[in-house]
Amino acid sequence: MAKKADKSARRVAVIDGCRVPFQRSGTGFYDLMAWQLGRFAVKGLLTKTGVSPEDVDHVLMGCVATDIATTNVAREVALGAGLPIKVPAHTCTIACISANAAFTNGANLIQTGNADIVIAGGVESCSDADIKITKRYRRFILDMTMYHRPKSFAGVLKLLKNMSPLDFLMPERPAVSEYSTGLLMGQTAERLAKRLGITRQEQDEYAVTTHQRAIKAQESGALK
Repeated sequence: MAKKADKSARRVAVIDGCRVPFQRSGTGFYDLMAWQLGRFAVKGLLTKTGVSPEDVDHVLMGCVATDIATTNVAREVALGAGLPIKVPAHTCTIACISANAAFTNGANLIQTGNADIVIAGGVESCSDADIKITKRYRRFILDMTMYHRPKSFAGVLKLLKNMSPLDFLMPERPAVSEYSTGLLMGQTAERLAKRLGITRQEQDEYAVTTHQRAIKAQESGALK
């Protein structure tokens, strides 16, 4: 059960923000990994605010589809942005609110006196999705190199008997549904809206408002 807000907790202030430019996936940032995009934003933020990398106490990044090569993408972002190696960094993943979780965790660090300056954000690259080989193929590689290590050609054939050509040729696409329920995010949203009594008209009006605000922010130069 959530606790009531502690009125004696330290005040948290959001100082500034920075992001990379908007791009469609598969275009301008096609060759960049998620951590590289995060690095650009954090370096820009440090330059914009004048905060010294030495003064940063913690870095938190939200990420939904983490790359197997950079499982703690926040750490790579921090190092890539030039922060000292002593600065701890960790990644939050909780579907589409991963960045929100990073912000909340960062605020908690400040409120509890465990940090004074925190960098929190979110990073994702749909242009560099982590496409996997099939489970059978993964198992074959592990058996060949670690667990069984056949000492003869007959041993190799024994491992191959459970494989099909498609296991070697067809990769596994990244999942877009929630693993436990099999539901898409949109389906979950529909269930939630029905439970809370949020009408379609209310949803459409809110969506239109957010787009109008985005256009206004772009026209005024607040959002570039």
